[in-house]
Order: sequence, then structure tokens, then C-alpha cells
Amino acid sequence: MGVVIFPGLLISVIAYAVSIYYFIKGLRSRTFNFGSFWIGSVLSLILFAGVIGSWILAGKMYVFSPSFRIPLILFIIPFSIFYILRKDNPGVTTPLMKVLIISILLSGTCFLILGKYIFEFIEL
Repeated sequence: MGVVIFPGLLISVIAYAVSIYYFIKGLRSRTFNFGSFWIGSVLSLILFAGVIGSWILAGKMYVFSPSFRIPLILFIIPFSIFYILRKDNPGVTTPLMKVLIISILLSGTCFLILGKYIFEFIEL
């Protein structure tokens, strides 16, 4: 099963690394503001609440569901939207791109620090 889970986790790590790069680049050029941090953090919380809510509504959770759903919803979809916007506007950082970068960074940082506890909470 690890062969199936590994690509999603690898794409999530790549999305996190690319987000760190664009975040540092944006900090150097001072393109990030408090609004993008606020909206990005709210987006990250909404996405995570949506993942948890989907399991609550379903009433059950399959064993490998967190390994597929969390990377997909919190990393891969926002990064895909960021990547599409980046290809449409090369060299330009739109407000939505800033929000997506912050959302991916906050989700990744939370999972790096609190990953063990989050999966224990999900199993309850």
C-alpha cells in the first residue's frame, strides 16, 4: 500500500518546499501582507475542518483514508490551483496565489509539528 500512498505524500512535500521558496521570495520583495496571512490561515482551517467533517458525516473512516484525503485536500489541490495561476501569470504573484502559498505552508507546518497528534485525534 505504501507504493500507492508514496506519490501523494511526495507531491505534498514538493508542494510544501515550493511554497517555502515562494514565501521567502515574497518576503524579500515584501509582497505578503497581513490580509494574505489571515485569509491563508482561515483557508487552511476550513480545508482541515472540511476533511474532518466529511469523516463525521460519513460516520466511518477507512484505514488509509487520512493518507489519501489529507494530502489531496490540504496540499495537492491548493498547489494545483497555484501552479495553474502561476502558468497563466508568469512573474506575477496574485492575491489568490499568496493565500494558497500561506495555506500550504500553515498546513505543512502544522503537520510537521503536530502530525502524530492529528492522526491520533482523527482515529477517535
